[in-house]
Amino acid sequence: MVPKRIVKVTWVDSSSPVDRVWMPSDEAAKPTRVDCITVGYLLYEDEENLVLVSGVAPTDDKGSFDVSGVTTIPQVAVAKIEDLRVSRKKTP
Repeated sequence: MVPKRIVKVTWVDSSSPVDRVWMPSDEAAKPTRVDCITVGYLLYEDEENLVLVSGVAPTDDKGSFDVSGVTTIPQVAVAKIEDLRVSRKKTP
């Protein structure tokens, strides 16, 4: 069945400098992290991971579907999960 739950996940990721290979050790020892927000369909959740997808395409009338934009987030990195509501305005 195509996932119906759309969520906003706030989570923390690790980082590494991309502009330098060598750096002073005192600079490297400064903690850095990346605060992330990912929005998508919640495809799967267990005690260890969340799996979000950005796109869903039904492939038949039996509930099968393909997905795109798969992001796996470790539960230990998750700060908050919010359910999002989708509202649609009908166009004339």
